[in-house]
Amino acid sequence: MPPPFTVTVPAGATTGPISVTTPGGTATSAASFTVIPPPTISSFTPITAGAGVGASITLTGTNFSNASAVQFNGVAATTYTVVNATTITVIVPAGATTGPISVTTLAAQPPARQVSPSFRRRPLTHSRRPVPAWARLLP
Repeated sequence: MPPPFTVTVPAGATTGPISVTTPGGTATSAASFTVIPPPTISSFTPITAGAGVGASITLTGTNFSNASAVQFNGVAATTYTVVNATTITVIVPAGATTGPISVTTLAAQPPARQVSPSFRRRPLTHSRRPVPAWARLLP
């Protein structure tokens, strides 16, 4: 029996039996190989995170069931929830900057990744208000 070998699934492959052709002939699998489509991001809201870091963003698309990572311009989100195959809610991580959002799934090998149009992070604004005298701690 020949040793096992690894092949790369070509673009455009579909679910079905696998055939291997050698000079000695062609063998076809009895079972079907299942092609798992990569994730796609069709939209996200809000487009500009109102509060920046820590804001909740909803991603809409397809094939999110096996999501293993969500990134904002390359910065990994540590908190996200796969609501269903078409929706992910994610918290904007510290260090996120304006740029694409990506979803990675482990269903495909290598992991499939879909990148969205650019997310725009709204910069945080800080306001400094004087502390009322009655709220100050006295020694």
